[in-house]
Amino acid sequence: MSPLSAELADKLAVLASALPEVVISFLDGELGPTPQRRLADQLADLADVLNDHADDQERGIIELSAIRASAGRLSKLAKRRGCGKLRSAAR
Repeated sequence: MSPLSAELADKLAVLASALPEVVISFLDGELGPTPQRRLADQLADLADVLNDHADDQERGIIELSAIRASAGRLSKLAKRRGCGKLRSAAR
C-alpha cells in the first residue's frame, strides 16, 4: 500500500469510527460550533487526500487494489489515529 493510500485509509477509518456519535450529537442538539468546525476541518482534509489519491490513480502512480480490513482492524486503526478527539468534542 502506498503512503498516500495508507493515509487515506487512516483518515477514512477515523471518520467512520467517529461519525455515528457526531450524528447522534447533532440530532440531539448537542453538537456545538467548535466540534462542527473540527468536523468540517477533518472533512476538508479528507477531501484533499481523497482527491490527491484519485489524481495519483489516474496518473498510474497508485494502482487500485483491494484493501480489506475487518471491523476490528478499522476500530483499532481509528483509536490509534485519534478519533477520540472528535468524539469527545462532540459531547
